[in-house]
Parts: sequence; structure tokens; C-alpha cells
Amino acid sequence: RERLTVSRIAAYVLGLFSLALGIAASVCSNLGSSHGASIPYMLNLTTGLEFGTATFLWLSFLVFVQIFIQRHEFSPWILMQLITSFVFGYLNSFANWIFSLFPAPESIIVRAFLTCFGFVVGGLGVWLYSSADLINMPSEGIAMTLAKKLKKPFHIIKIAFDITCVALSCICCLVFIRSIGS
Repeated sequence: RERLTVSRIAAYVLGLFSLALGIAASVCSNLGSSHGASIPYMLNLTTGLEFGTATFLWLSFLVFVQIFIQRHEFSPWILMQLITSFVFGYLNSFANWIFSLFPAPESIIVRAFLTCFGFVVGGLGVWLYSSADLINMPSEGIAMTLAKKLKKPFHIIKIAFDITCVALSCICCLVFIRSIGS
């Protein structure tokens, strides 16, 4: 890896914050959430758990699953993902608080704009934190771990993982709140 610099750390944190803003915008639009936030959003809707806390718990669970799968190949570096999970959970709480300062959008045009804004800002966030090349987010980490263990291409496993998360979220929402989302 490259040398650790302030600019790389700043890009990483700014990327996480941008991703959190994108997720919050999508959730605020009331038109759904991104695939990566589907499980925390479902936990928020079905249990009342605060979204940032649900995010932290979900991502931490993914870290421990990685450790379980890797067992003797486990690298202590993976534990750094717990720090990322905590920071990202906090940033999600903060981003949701920012959007709570505004009235809930009622117009479908405003809601669609918020969704598109969420996609763009969230995508920018992924690009920023990825390009900093510091610590994988646990959702990428679990996909990498599974790809290595199953000897399958990362992109195939990542897509399958994301689809599974969305499907699981939909099923849990249907069972517990009788709708797919809010």
C-alpha cells in the first residue's frame, strides 16, 4: 500500500460522509434505500433501532462473519473495519439528522430529485473512499472473503451478496411490517 497521508485519510472520511449523505437522501425521499443500506434500513423499520446504530451493528456483523470464514487465514487488519463501521454508523446518523431539519418531501418530483441526488452523492462517496485505498468497507470485505473462499470472481459475489441483502430486507419487512419499506 501507498504511504498513509492526511489527504488519503481526508478523502476516505469525506467519501464515507458523502456515501452517508447519499443514503440519507435516498431514505428521506421515501422511495427506498440503496442495496448497501437495505439491511440497516430494514432493521430501523422493523425494530425502531436508530439507522446509524443499525448500520454499525450490521457492518460489525459482516466483519465477524469474515473472521469466521477466514479462521486461520484471518488477518488482524480486518479489525480496522470495525473502526470504519463505527465512523460510518455515526456519519449515517449525522446525515439523517441533517435531512431531518427539512420538511418531509411530498412532491414526487422532489422525492425523485432526492433519490437521484442520493445516487450521485453516494457514488461520489464510494469513488472517494475507494480511491483512498485504506480500509475496505465490510460489505466489500465480506464479498472479497467469499470470492476467495468460493474461488469465484469478486464482481459476481458482490452482486449476489447485494441482491441477497435486498431480498432479505424485503422479506423481513413483509413479515414484520407488512410492507416493503416505510
